[in-house]
Amino acid sequence: MGRLHTKRLLFLSEPNVDSILKRRLSHRGYRICPKVRLADVIGRPPKAKRLPQRAFEYLLTAHLDFLVTRNDVPVFAVEFDGTHHLTDAKTIERDYLKNRLCKAAGLPILRIMSREIREHERVTLLDYMLMRYLAWEKGFNRDEAIDPDPSVDFDLRHPFPLTDSVQRRLWRRYRLASIDDYERCSEGPRAVYLVQRGWRGPLEHDEFHTCKATALVWPSAEARQGAAQFRHEISVTLRSCIRLRPNPRIDEGDFFGLEMLEHLMTGLPAGCVEEVWFPELPGANAWDISEHFADYLGCSAIERWARTAWSVH
Repeated sequence: MGRLHTKRLLFLSEPNVDSILKRRLSHRGYRICPKVRLADVIGRPPKAKRLPQRAFEYLLTAHLDFLVTRNDVPVFAVEFDGTHHLTDAKTIERDYLKNRLCKAAGLPILRIMSREIREHERVTLLDYMLMRYLAWEKGFNRDEAIDPDPSVDFDLRHPFPLTDSVQRRLWRRYRLASIDDYERCSEGPRAVYLVQRGWRGPLEHDEFHTCKATALVWPSAEARQGAAQFRHEISVTLRSCIRLRPNPRIDEGDFFGLEMLEHLMTGLPAGCVEEVWFPELPGANAWDISEHFADYLGCSAIERWARTAWSVH
């Protein structure tokens, strides 16, 4: 027998994902289990409802990048996808199989890419998603909700955690005030700014939601009708759903009931309801996350501009 050797469990950026999951979830009673066999998480169906042969073979051989459990019960899975998950036909086919198996078992998958683990002042989008998920789990006082939909109230209470810090620095260091705070300023601001959200929805790939915004600075609130001193375009794209089949069915004739609702909510063609899955974590949907992150990126762009234009010595 030849000499055996051990193998690494985590590759490329997976150790970073593991660290973020542990940092945010371990103290709340969750366990992070890397490289778990799919067959150890998802039980086989009764013989009367056998899986197709390809799906059965995949169930026995595939694994989840990370499984998050609580009290030894699976809660959700996290898959880290490289760019080949959007371009390589064999990888895409395996992803479809995993998505369908997890949906059938009721196990949500959070599929992330490199953008979700890129640090911004030591905070990542994955951190933010998990923070909002934990806040949702903990609950909030619905009696104080300012909107009939509690999810709207929740969203207003949980912006990207660094936005407020950047806004405070903009005022303290450069006397830059947001349009919303302009009238409350005790001193006259040097200039005013606004991060204006614009277009939202799927662009090139219907699995992803994009929020476009514009960061603007004017010398005064009254000057808003004129040209801005500074203008910067922002685009944030996050996965909002995952595919269950390679070729979504488009049926232009049926716009009623659930399909009509799905079309209005997602912008996907009617008839695609069974082709995609929205397994997001509560409180962490792509629409809200992308909008709040665009606000932060806009404020950060204004801060970089102010640091150059009005350097503080």
